Amino acid sequence: MIADKDWYLARKEMLEQVKEQVSLRLGEDDPSLVPYFKSYQKEFKGSWRSSSYKELFFELSQAKVVLGADFHAHSQSQRVHLRLLREFSKEKNWALALECFEAKDQKWVDLLVEKKIKEKEFLRKIQWEKRWGFPWAHYRPLIKLAIQKKIPIIAMNKHFKSRTLESLNKRDAFAAKIIEKTLTKQKVDLVYVIYGDLHLSREHLPEKLKSLLNLKKKDMITIFQNSEKLYFQLARQGQEHQIEVLKGAHDRYCIIGTPPWVKWQNYLVFLDKNIEFDSEESEDMDYTDSVKNQIVFILKELKIKLSLNDLEVYSLKDENFWRSLNKKLRPEDKKRLNFFIKNSRSFYLSEQNVFCLAQLTMNHISEVAGHYIQAKLSGRQNNVWKMPGEFTQVIWLEAIGFFMSKLVNHKRKSETLKSLKARLSVSQPKDQGREALLLALDQRLCEILSFQGHVSFSRKFNPKRNDVYFETGRILGHMLGDKIFMAYRVGRMKRKDLLHILKFDISSAEFPDEYARVVALVENMDSPLSLGGMIYG
Repeated sequence: MIADKDWYLARKEMLEQVKEQVSLRLGEDDPSLVPYFKSYQKEFKGSWRSSSYKELFFELSQAKVVLGADFHAHSQSQRVHLRLLREFSKEKNWALALECFEAKDQKWVDLLVEKKIKEKEFLRKIQWEKRWGFPWAHYRPLIKLAIQKKIPIIAMNKHFKSRTLESLNKRDAFAAKIIEKTLTKQKVDLVYVIYGDLHLSREHLPEKLKSLLNLKKKDMITIFQNSEKLYFQLARQGQEHQIEVLKGAHDRYCIIGTPPWVKWQNYLVFLDKNIEFDSEESEDMDYTDSVKNQIVFILKELKIKLSLNDLEVYSLKDENFWRSLNKKLRPEDKKRLNFFIKNSRSFYLSEQNVFCLAQLTMNHISEVAGHYIQAKLSGRQNNVWKMPGEFTQVIWLEAIGFFMSKLVNHKRKSETLKSLKARLSVSQPKDQGREALLLALDQRLCEILSFQGHVSFSRKFNPKRNDVYFETGRILGHMLGDKIFMAYRVGRMKRKDLLHILKFDISSAEFPDEYARVVALVENMDSPLSLGGMIYG
């Protein structure tokens, strides 16, 4: 994959815009904190090389302390640690130490692990919203995993009224003592720590740990995430898509699982919901500017001009919108919308020309933006809801939406045939999603046979419920959109080919042939192999 200067600069600009919005909401930091921040930034200077999860897991198996970086408002940050812990050696006697819990609340944490207190009561007792405030849903899977594996959870934070250089250093020293006590008194082989990324600079928590523990080389590993500096070094070399694990000196790793602007956008959403607005006002937030900014970015990327004067954006919680829209909808429309709402799906109604967002995330916004752009360029004015007759049209629109979301967040992953088969193998006959998996595999088999030149074939599985077609269309659309993105990034699909797809009339009699042509064009597209090598700061 060849690095593209315009691609690189556009994403640099997007990152700076989002960070500027975050700064406006937070205000100026205490000037005394600047050295603390700079110490963290120094971690990513010097040489870093491409690595692998295999190498990381090997070193995890040798370690006594793992310091895992956490960007609290970004759920993907916690999921990275969840995936690592799921794969971790079962032979290790280890503990999970979390910054999100205060040490004074250890008794309540123990009761939760022992299933002697309900989750709702637990959160009330530890004052989660007041003391931590970030979404509990981000951390719940980690807690459930620890409970399932009977792993002790260690509360390691200490609350201070103000955020100053002195308070940050005191918190680091306090956390270091908790870790030291866990290793020596509880006699565990490993403490896996999940702590705010700024604290993991060698001059902060790691240094305080080394002064307390006689740690040898390889005894302590630090796992950073989504360094902006390392990400853009990869991007300049055109390797940002294929390299995910980097290794630096002093047993430091960095996992690049998310483009940096995505994590900051999630932080911006968190701030908008929890700082600028109270709980009632947040339900009536105007999302139009956020959506418009994403559409402008995509249009600029694809060198497309569109007037955006007709944008209408609403949230699922906007009762006035629903009352107004309800009068205009047909019974079949309401049935389809109920499915989207039930499944927390954002959508664009081309007939009514309105956006409805289930979540204000880049993925949700950019997907729906794709449907809007396609409708405007192709002249489509109808909602594609007639099943099974418009099943491939649904796949097509979902593919365009996923492609647009990949322009914004290229780290986003879709299903594969292998993952579909794996999910089907463990599903039960009465599982609601089983029919969608069966239909997806059947449709893909038909497409592959067509691609190989077979003329006569048809799907064997035809579900009765329309909802199954919409769910399957989403799965297959994401798979197709992923392939279109890769074809576009490596130059196999040119801009004029992409514009042809966006402008194509999906209601025309020629659509089945066009769909087959696009599938054949991107079939067998694989990610380029990593070239490895050194990354220099």
